[in-house]
Amino acid sequence: MNETEDFWDTLDDKTKAAIEEGLADAEAGRDIEFSLYMKTQFGIDPSHNPRIKEILAIEPFIIKSRWTDGQVRVTDFGKFLVEYQGSRESPFGRILQPEIFIQAKTDGRTILWDNMTEMEDYDGTVIPAPLDFCPDVLFQNSTLA
Repeated sequence: MNETEDFWDTLDDKTKAAIEEGLADAEAGRDIEFSLYMKTQFGIDPSHNPRIKEILAIEPFIIKSRWTDGQVRVTDFGKFLVEYQGSRESPFGRILQPEIFIQAKTDGRTILWDNMTEMEDYDGTVIPAPLDFCPDVLFQNSTLA
């Protein structure tokens, strides 16, 4: 490739299509691998599934939320995460403490708790990270209000 040649022009059509699909998924907040898994294993297309638009009410350990499809649903995290009840080592157990649970919020896609876990940044530094849940899992574990 010479200096004036555009990198994009060196790619074949299949590669260009894959990159464009990945960019569209990223912009829409979708994960390609997860989407493919859900499509092949369950016949579900997560790109068309509703997301959490807003939290309407929080009480230990239940969250009432409005979804992007207009539904109001209730998620009982006490039932959903019962195996972690009392575990302070697990971030799932820590959110089952009332004073922490009520700090839940949404990013317009899912429910999350800030600084409940850690992740390694690009430079190798360990930084605080939110604990969030796949919105498809929350949808499956919620009921209509």
